Amino acid sequence: MAGQFYPADSKELNALLDTLFMGSEKEHNAIAGVTPHAGLVYSGSTAAQTWNNVDLSKTIVLVGPDHTGKGQGETCVDTSDAWETPLGSVGVDVPIAKALASEFSDNGEAHSDEHSLEVQLPLIQRIAPKARIVPVMMGDQSLGSSQKLAAALAKHDVTVVASSDYSHYVTPHKAKENDGYAIEALCKLDVNGFYSRILEMDITTCGYGPQAVAALYAKEKGATKGVLLEYSTSPGDRVVGYASIVFL
Repeated sequence: MAGQFYPADSKELNALLDTLFMGSEKEHNAIAGVTPHAGLVYSGSTAAQTWNNVDLSKTIVLVGPDHTGKGQGETCVDTSDAWETPLGSVGVDVPIAKALASEFSDNGEAHSDEHSLEVQLPLIQRIAPKARIVPVMMGDQSLGSSQKLAAALAKHDVTVVASSDYSHYVTPHKAKENDGYAIEALCKLDVNGFYSRILEMDITTCGYGPQAVAALYAKEKGATKGVLLEYSTSPGDRVVGYASIVFL
């Protein structure tokens, strides 16, 4: 996705990252969170809020949706050694990845052409160059699938970050109102209510399953609430919503 969702030139990318993190402060060290995944020029500053406020000392399990359909409805784990961006490589925690893959699908190829996890890597590299990741892509985002993945993750001491945008191509007012309605339930760790509100308002958040996983994992590890750090949208009359949320 270099040259598409973020600059392919390392100097240009570093300059952009400088700007994105400029207004972000570290207030928390959360065990899980939610971050957007549009082009970094659009959602990167909101994503930076999440990355500045989650625990980066642990392996980061990145959970995102399957936009391409290559996962054929499965939860796909990539067990390769590393991912690469113009800033260098990000190591995969292979033992944890393989442990998860044994319960789900060991399918790194399904991640090809998927942007939701890769676009997070430059942000991680900027503030935690030695961080290790486990890339997980959800095809089936049902409540049952989210519960199964969260239970599997709870066997490990990791940081879980869900990659998701919120409403797609609606008016700014509708995006803020509807997204806020869903986020309110998520921040109460009310995952059933989160699913219900998305269905009720027909909210086109692409990674509702990953968000549920992050909330369920956080709750299992002792979190009592979610905190919305920032909500923003893309420019224009028909926008995409972006949210930075951490679970504490």
